[in-house]
Amino acid sequence: MAFRIKGANSILEELINWVASRTDKLTDFNVGSATRTLLESVALQAEEFYYDLKKGVEHAIRNSCYNAFSFERKPAIRAEGYVTIFFDEPLYQEMIIPRGSLFHTGKNRLKKEYYKSVENVKVQEGSRSIIIKIEAVEKGKRGNAVAGEICKMEMGSANIANVANTNDIFNGEDRESEASRAQRFKEFVHTLQRGTAEAIAYGIKEVPGVSGVYIDDNYIGFALAYVHDKAGNLNNELYEEVYKAVEIYRSAGIEVAIKPAVKRIVDVDNIKVIYREGVNSILYDSMITVAIKEYMDNMKVSQSLKYSSLLAYIYDSYSEAIAYVDLENLKDVNIRKDEIIRPGVIAVNTTVEKLKGKEKS
Repeated sequence: MAFRIKGANSILEELINWVASRTDKLTDFNVGSATRTLLESVALQAEEFYYDLKKGVEHAIRNSCYNAFSFERKPAIRAEGYVTIFFDEPLYQEMIIPRGSLFHTGKNRLKKEYYKSVENVKVQEGSRSIIIKIEAVEKGKRGNAVAGEICKMEMGSANIANVANTNDIFNGEDRESEASRAQRFKEFVHTLQRGTAEAIAYGIKEVPGVSGVYIDDNYIGFALAYVHDKAGNLNNELYEEVYKAVEIYRSAGIEVAIKPAVKRIVDVDNIKVIYREGVNSILYDSMITVAIKEYMDNMKVSQSLKYSSLLAYIYDSYSEAIAYVDLENLKDVNIRKDEIIRPGVIAVNTTVEKLKGKEKS
């Protein structure tokens, strides 16, 4: 028998019948009466207990399945990169920048993001700059930073002229969501029976470097696997690793042809962003541009571009700074199953035509 939740109205009716059958001193059960109000509060509490029980049962079933297969959530990853320290004049003697030295984003963000050096670095006499490897103090995507966003050293010295990350840092990842874990587990379950399209897809996804795959099995005796890395490509090294994985998961006698996804370049222009008071609009234009590029770079083969999802992603990433976003006249981009979308020109608070004009000049 399926688990069913009793609603508050059903519980209230049973309570009224129970009370009425056991006493003749309480007779007023009309709406607004004291007796009915007391019983309604009990009914509402009982309904909440039912929902809590349902959530508990679902959690227990779901996690017992995960634990049976040691299927853990993927952990959050710290963003890592490099920061460059520029000195105002050549050093007259060597110095040591100790491991754990702190850097941060200063006023470039409303909330500072901190980073620490991961090793002791010796700066030789006569040096004008030094590159230091750093990692975000907090795990997750909050540690990702566009070039120039990390601009301060917590405990610097008088001869430091400037601090900056000269390249974007975008390898930080949040902990895997429960929804993503559930989806990945569903795909894993299909691999218990080898030879299916789902099993082949899961096996290919487990290859390091593979970002997405689409299996076209609408043929007799063979299937097509469209595979790509994060850049939307399929190089020779990745092809060889995918081929080895396919040999494990495919059915005997069924050939699987491995092909690169067909890349489709999409320009995203006319994005108008209005910021809250006190926000560095030039910096956030750059950060949102990078965020859009990251979103599109993470799109999988056969995934169409829905601007409502992109808008939600922008808001979630920089809600502390954004007051309003308008995606002017942008229509969803629908693609074929073997295609993959990758970003072309991205224009925030400007237009594609202006950007192309700047490139020509």
